Amino acid sequence: MVKVVLFILSMILVNKTLAGTVYKCTVDGIIKYSQIPCGDGEPEKVIILDVMSNSIKSTQKQPQSTTSNNDYIIKSHIISNKIKRSEANIKKYQKKMVRELNVLKARTYNANNNLAGAVYQDALSTEMLAVTNKYQSLIDTETTNINRLKLKANDLKK
Repeated sequence: MVKVVLFILSMILVNKTLAGTVYKCTVDGIIKYSQIPCGDGEPEKVIILDVMSNSIKSTQKQPQSTTSNNDYIIKSHIISNKIKRSEANIKKYQKKMVRELNVLKARTYNANNNLAGAVYQDALSTEMLAVTNKYQSLIDTETTNINRLKLKANDLKK
């Protein structure tokens, strides 16, 4: 009985997640489907999928001659999300770097007792430097991406 109820609930939840809006755009003669509206000046066809009622509604939108406030809002929202994603990546890289460095640091404590340990400790310090450089490179790339996106956001405001 419990399995039947869980199955019915899962089917209801799955069907709810399948409903949505799809934009049909023609770019350079190629038809593309997207979750976001088409670019400036392009006619778009909005397809609304409703799995619960097994229906598909379609409307044709005409292109607008000027960039509207909605376009600005959508573009700035997309840029904001990309910035947040890059900031989250930076935090993720920093945590991974600290984790890897702590593992290497723990290995150095065991290498302090003899000559072979000293050689091993040099190898570990080289490995620690490589790990730091790897993650610093990734962090620098994300920081550059954030700066580029912030400039793009400022250009949108103008």
